[in-house]
Amino acid sequence: MGTQKVRTVCFECHSRCGVILETENNKIINLKGDKGHPHSHGFICPKARAIKEMIYHPERITTPLVRTGKKGSGTFEKASWDEALSIVAENLLSAKKNHGAESIVFGSGTTRGMAPYIGRFLSLLGSPNFMAPSNYSGGPIAMGAVMVTGFGMVDPDYMNSKHIMLWAHNPEASWAGLYMHDINTALKNGAKLTVIDPRGTRLARKADHWLQIRPGTDTALALGFLNVIIEKEVYDKAFVGKWTTGFDALKEHVAPYTPQRCEEITWIPARTIEAAAIDFAKTGPAAIGLGMGGCSQANDAFDMVRAITMISAITGNLEVPGGNINCSPPTRGRSCYGKEFNPYFNVSAEQSSKKLGIDRFPLMGMIPVPSPVETVWPTLFSERTTGPTISGSSSIIRMCATVNPLNTYRSNSV
Repeated sequence: MGTQKVRTVCFECHSRCGVILETENNKIINLKGDKGHPHSHGFICPKARAIKEMIYHPERITTPLVRTGKKGSGTFEKASWDEALSIVAENLLSAKKNHGAESIVFGSGTTRGMAPYIGRFLSLLGSPNFMAPSNYSGGPIAMGAVMVTGFGMVDPDYMNSKHIMLWAHNPEASWAGLYMHDINTALKNGAKLTVIDPRGTRLARKADHWLQIRPGTDTALALGFLNVIIEKEVYDKAFVGKWTTGFDALKEHVAPYTPQRCEEITWIPARTIEAAAIDFAKTGPAAIGLGMGGCSQANDAFDMVRAITMISAITGNLEVPGGNINCSPPTRGRSCYGKEFNPYFNVSAEQSSKKLGIDRFPLMGMIPVPSPVETVWPTLFSERTTGPTISGSSSIIRMCATVNPLNTYRSNSV
């Protein structure tokens, strides 16, 4: 086939940075960033530069392996794809026949686009149980924001913003290809920068406001911001009057969270809290970027995101250029976790009620996110055969299939 150049995207994270592959006889020989890509503009990170090593590593598993000894023995032998698929099919049908389709769970890590295919398969099989670590990723951001605004706070319009707030988020280290071009453009155009991070990152040190927060106290800080914005009357009165409900209750709830009290909780000086809150409210349009780690992996992540979303709402920065916008994917219901392929919404009501964790986390019945790992493992390893398990569901898991992305994506890496 000779040498060819292929314009594509990197699949090593959700940024999907543009890359240009140079191939020879359908094998990658070189890779570089695509300067013409609309958001990464030629940027690639070390993961992209390691693609060749990952794809062509001599120890990479590229064929099915079948266990030949007892579980935990570590003894496997190679099998053909037909043999492996037959074994999987037999076990799937046996589990469904003897224990019900809900006894089968499919799980994955960061989905890299696999979720619609897994969801479609489970929908046809009849199981509502798709497991993924969404509660460690964007799940709390999506669910917390949706309960306030109807959409997730995952799409800040940095490029058109006049004030960027990075909350527990360092985009230079995570998703640089997705965000940094727009952030740098806005800063060059005079946008202000607020960073909430205990670490002295490069962006923190160049920020107009660096709030070096005590870890784990973000919710108190968000309530303090709301207190200042409301008490100083720098909120968007027109937006609040037309588009919000419960503002008086919110005002009463945040009243105790004065800058002085928040200083005691967060270790941030009261004057710094007040200055940052007022500046954000008065300099618009303003966008808030939430960190997947810092905001989603906190003990009170759901309430933290609700409070932060309210900051954006009462300052009039929802659904405006330069604020936080509802950027729905063009695939709509067929997007990564869209309802069209989500098994919970495509099996019978009786089967949907057997989704793992739905009793403990009822919002999973409204927002299409997978069951968290914590609701599956206790059930999977339970010795019980009847009655409710530790996860709060009566489903007994007899089969758990997980995705190995290095194996799954080898065939379409080029």
